[in-house]
Amino acid sequence: MNEVDRYLQALDAALAKVPLHSRQAIADDVRAHIADALEEGREPGSVLAALGAPEEVARAAREELGEAPGEEPIVRADPATKAQRLLLWAALAIGVVTAVLITFLMPMYEGISTETTVDGVEITTTATATLFEEMGIAVGLIPLLPAALVLLPLLLPERLQRPFGWGVAAAVTVFSVIAGFTIGAFYLPMAFVLWAAMLVPVWIRCGRHPRSGLAWRVAGALAIALPVVLVLVAALGRTVELVAVPFGLTAAVVLVVAVLFGMRRPYADVVAAVLGAGMMLAAVLPGDLLMMAFWWTGGLWLTIGLSAIAARISAPSSGSGG
Repeated sequence: MNEVDRYLQALDAALAKVPLHSRQAIADDVRAHIADALEEGREPGSVLAALGAPEEVARAAREELGEAPGEEPIVRADPATKAQRLLLWAALAIGVVTAVLITFLMPMYEGISTETTVDGVEITTTATATLFEEMGIAVGLIPLLPAALVLLPLLLPERLQRPFGWGVAAAVTVFSVIAGFTIGAFYLPMAFVLWAAMLVPVWIRCGRHPRSGLAWRVAGALAIALPVVLVLVAALGRTVELVAVPFGLTAAVVLVVAVLFGMRRPYADVVAAVLGAGMMLAAVLPGDLLMMAFWWTGGLWLTIGLSAIAARISAPSSGSGG
């Protein structure tokens, strides 16, 4: 057992009379602060000395929670639960937007009609229709089912939120596969965020270990840069054709964001999320299903950004970065 583990054990003992829920929240905040300081290269001894004795930290933390001597400690949500709920709400929002897009905006059906004029000239007309226009409101509401499922882990008691969350993530993933390319594929970004809502809290509950935090950031940076690299490789192999200047500018922005994210620069996570949302918007504006790759790429970037944001703001004492 190293000195950090001994310190945390002593802190847990100092918080013995605090209800478990509040004790976990306080310990998670202190653990996150220590992990961030160690990631910055500080020595464990100096970090612990700056924090003060475990008894002092416990007393200060209880005062910060608003507890007066002799009163019951105030119960607050632990950081992992907070991050999970933030990402679940984000998944719900993405699900609703996706359903509206599929039902009311995207042309899902195409019909061809031929008419003959009095002069004997045939006129062929092509018409498109949305899911709502073609099938009516009953079928048009089906795309809302994945979003409705997300309400379960949000509204159920806390002890049921995690198991139902895993189930909903799996269900939406299956739906995105079996519902076909023209409908189900749109739900992959929602599935990405749902899996993030389950995995980010696991990392937080494991103590935000510096090595795992570094691994997550490097993986996130590589995932941000990967689509650009794949397109560049395809262009070099003449599989796709690119307009040099627009692609070059876009690639430069994406690679800079990837580097900043990997270096844990402040609010690089926000930029990644905004970049992802913008890519998703750009994918659907033409109304072309061939833009699905852009939709998935944007969903991936949005998930990475939202995951880092949720991890960062769920632990206010840990500073910026995810």
